[in-house]
Amino acid sequence: MKKHVYLNGQYVNAAAAAVSVFDSGFLYGEGLFETFRSYNGRVFGLREHIDRMRRSAAFFNMPFSLSETKLAEIIRRLSEMNSEYNCVFRIVLTRGRGIMWKGQKQMPPTITVLTRELHTDMDYLRQTGVKLIISNTPRDSSNPLFRHKTLSYMQNVIARSTALKEKAFDAVFLDNRKRVLEGAISNLFIVKNSCILTPPLSLNILPGITRNSVLQIAKMLKLDAAEKEITLNDLLGADEAFLTNSVVGIMPVKQAGNKKIRGKVPGKLTYLLSEVYTIELARKLRLNNGTV
Repeated sequence: MKKHVYLNGQYVNAAAAAVSVFDSGFLYGEGLFETFRSYNGRVFGLREHIDRMRRSAAFFNMPFSLSETKLAEIIRRLSEMNSEYNCVFRIVLTRGRGIMWKGQKQMPPTITVLTRELHTDMDYLRQTGVKLIISNTPRDSSNPLFRHKTLSYMQNVIARSTALKEKAFDAVFLDNRKRVLEGAISNLFIVKNSCILTPPLSLNILPGITRNSVLQIAKMLKLDAAEKEITLNDLLGADEAFLTNSVVGIMPVKQAGNKKIRGKVPGKLTYLLSEVYTIELARKLRLNNGTV
């Protein structure tokens, strides 16, 4: 079966899909992306993902008019055409052809929606926990660009590639003051003395969709949770730790650097949040718990 992608209003054979070599995303990394997954053909947090892309597009003065309704229709069509109902979707937006700062006429943006298969070992990893490495390249926490999922993603790619070479799941970025920021593909939480902590958005980390869901669930359960600066020592001495993103959901951490997380993995609060997150997924998508 031929795989299809959505490209600028058309559903085309993935092998034949192409954008111009003069596209600003190709030339300058001038673009944005969002990644999310489907459960039985339905996407959790679709509105939040498209709203985040819309805010980022406005920040970079990039035209973007794709509606939630239209994106939902694209997802439905691609799911049917590719027979993929539990997969990862990625929407990519670039400014399109032309170079804005050279005064050229603004061309229509390039919009692409792609699919890929889910990794098959996610359920196993959620039971055992994953290993993190600490990136040896400090990140500038005063740079607002890191609040956006841009195509200028080289630092994240290098960090994640290094993690995979070391048989780890992700790499954690620190700033020059040794404050924990986020993972290359995830947001980070720790639990210390029954308090759930995650770095604040003021450090210019990505405002993760799942990160926000976890904070809302913690509030709903009346758990002690806060956005607070976390040091490397806080992470290494945590009672529990976990990662979040829209593909893996909540992923327990068993080791950070050379230090194993104390106690059982997943920890008590990590497990509780994961269970409630799954229930909320099923409720909002109108699915049985067993399908998510």
